[in-house]
Amino acid sequence: RLLAKPLAADPDTLDSAPDGTTYKKVTGVSAGNQVQTASIADANVTKAKTEARNRCSVFHSSNVGIADSTLTTLNWDSENFDVGALHDTATNNPRITIPTGGDVGLWLFVCQVRWIGVTSGGQGRRYVNILKNGTTIVAENGMAAAPVSAAGESSMHTVVALQSGLTVGDYFEVQVHQSAGAARTVQAASWLTFFSAHHIW
Repeated sequence: RLLAKPLAADPDTLDSAPDGTTYKKVTGVSAGNQVQTASIADANVTKAKTEARNRCSVFHSSNVGIADSTLTTLNWDSENFDVGALHDTATNNPRITIPTGGDVGLWLFVCQVRWIGVTSGGQGRRYVNILKNGTTIVAENGMAAAPVSAAGESSMHTVVALQSGLTVGDYFEVQVHQSAGAARTVQAASWLTFFSAHHIW
């Protein structure tokens, strides 16, 4: 039999001590050498629990014009998925909100924004940030836009935030800013401009 000892107790050894509260037997292994669900105590990790983990990914269905030098909160009127009712496409749709049970463990937030390129006018800079509860920036990315050219090259931003110690009802939004001297456009598509949240554990 194979016996596994928790890392906190002894990180270096596998030995033949008796079964008990410190040790657990691996009772089954799949053809792909993965430990079966039955080998994991229900009070700890189960297949059902991992499948039900809160998560969502949202996007906007049409391009969004962003005025020059104006901090703008993006709306999300469409969803790739939403497990746990973290988002509403109509009410407060800029927000991803922490649900009941989400006040423990770690959350991962990812935002990507694509700016449509231009063939004339100013270049300027582009900023994207993730905002908590309407006041606190938890992640930000700022950079020069793609050079103005005949090809109209686009610019892509990605912003990532890890958050713990959250409270049920905390919410997160995405804000953008640009300084090209005229309006610029955020491009819509579920794989180009989106905001997602995943409750990792």
